[in-house]
Amino acid sequence: MRIRVLWITNMPTIYRVNFFNELGKYCNLTVMFERYNATGVKNKWKDSLAVNFRAVFHKTIDVGREGAFGIDLLKIDYRQYDDVIISSYSSPAEILALCKLKMQRIPYILEVDGGIIKNEKIYKKNLKKFLISGADLYFSSSDKTSEYLKYYGAETTKICKYHFTSLFDSDVLESTIDSEEKKKIRIDLGLNSDKMVLAVGQFIYRKGFDILLKAVSKIPSNIDVVIIGGMITEEYSLLVHELNLKNVHFISEISKKKLNDYYKAADIFVLPTREDIWGLVINEAMAKGLPVITTDQCVAGLELIANSQNGYIIQSENEVQLAEKINFLLENPSVCLEIGSRNLARIRSYTVEQMAKEHFKVLYRRNCDG
Repeated sequence: MRIRVLWITNMPTIYRVNFFNELGKYCNLTVMFERYNATGVKNKWKDSLAVNFRAVFHKTIDVGREGAFGIDLLKIDYRQYDDVIISSYSSPAEILALCKLKMQRIPYILEVDGGIIKNEKIYKKNLKKFLISGADLYFSSSDKTSEYLKYYGAETTKICKYHFTSLFDSDVLESTIDSEEKKKIRIDLGLNSDKMVLAVGQFIYRKGFDILLKAVSKIPSNIDVVIIGGMITEEYSLLVHELNLKNVHFISEISKKKLNDYYKAADIFVLPTREDIWGLVINEAMAKGLPVITTDQCVAGLELIANSQNGYIIQSENEVQLAEKINFLLENPSVCLEIGSRNLARIRSYTVEQMAKEHFKVLYRRNCDG
């Protein structure tokens, strides 16, 4: 029996497409997308990307940065599938789909990549409870996400954890890179410093790169700090000028190969986020054997980093703490190597191949066991 799976999501981000192609090796997978891309992001979709699954795009109106509204999801006969999975429950189009599934009492699965419980108005909390509660099963990326799901009505016994990632097996290094090799890579990248700190992410307030810039003023000036993710904003430019930072390099979007070179060249990875419901760059940095410093508002960090063992979890908005941890690691290269080795061991099970197998194992058990 080949299980028929319908997966509904907002858009075809490349890491999700990679996962769908891997999962499609094990089941008859149809993926319904609401839109082609997020607002402000170029459309990179090609039909040829769907190798092992059937891709369907519905007619919708974009809502916000990633959501959409449309009624096509109400027209689907969901009973023709063995499993229906919803993964963007806050999008208006998928809210309609959830309502239909609930009203017709059709079992469905909710997948949540991450979640942070917040103080919110009672109507928002009740709406989330309505949308999240009632699923037949939940795929959760972390302990923090599971707490989030339970807070909004999910039953503990129905939650299945999985290893959320964008990495393939081949993306994880076999061993850490020594300092001499890192120096050679830095020279090829046009960087001549003895050490390098790397940060990757969108140049938006939530990522907290202003906190990193303030921390940079408290570390040695002969350390290169590279921030990759877009064109430098006016705010960051003014802050660099005010703090007289000469060792900060802003780099716009680059190829995956070039990005991997920067990961390999770095000695420390930093994500000073104010909020990340996951943070896939944490996975990427660990896969290159880097010690990671992130905040208590990063779900990936809370799931993957054991404080002081394979990185550091600091308070959000605390540039003093951030500078202290960066300086400690810069002054202790042997600690960096130990942490890097632990991170390679920790992240080795966080691959797209493993994530697909975990999902299929659960789906097979639901449909075929017994």
